[in-house]
Amino acid sequence: MIFLTFLFAPILSQAAAEEDASSTQMSYNPRDDFRFGVGSVVGGPFGVIGIVGDMNWYSTINAEIGVGTGIYYDAYVLQGRYLILDHAFTPYVGAGLTYWASTQNGPKTAQNSEPAVKLGLVKQDGSQLKNGIVLLPLALGIHYMSDLGLCLFADVEFLVSTSNANGTPYGALGFQWYF
Repeated sequence: MIFLTFLFAPILSQAAAEEDASSTQMSYNPRDDFRFGVGSVVGGPFGVIGIVGDMNWYSTINAEIGVGTGIYYDAYVLQGRYLILDHAFTPYVGAGLTYWASTQNGPKTAQNSEPAVKLGLVKQDGSQLKNGIVLLPLALGIHYMSDLGLCLFADVEFLVSTSNANGTPYGALGFQWYF
């Protein structure tokens, strides 16, 4: 009996280990393999369009830095995201800092950029044009990364201005390539 126990113990323990491994196996997350990304963003704190560099610190946390233009202002963005699920397709929440620097005169900016007026870059009549304002973007979105490192994300953002405490909803769509 003791001989049979020693004979079958390694076989039974190996089968139990394989069963445990298959039941606890997680889905593949490409963010574990692709750490750095570059791409473009339309909307959001970038204004009209922007370019962005991204880094996956962990499979569920990433940070991005970028520049953009709202045509009447330039945007400089630093954001972080918490990816809720450890999967290739996941919802996320994010927050960051954005600086919008004016590039046009006050009346032109006020006439053509409603977000710049609402967030306090310029008054409605074009007076009191500020050199720049700091915004706090809060985001909720979805993020997908393929096995090849191609990424697509979409989010709804709420931009809060530190200059007048007003906020406005905004949306963003981005495409990135990770390597």
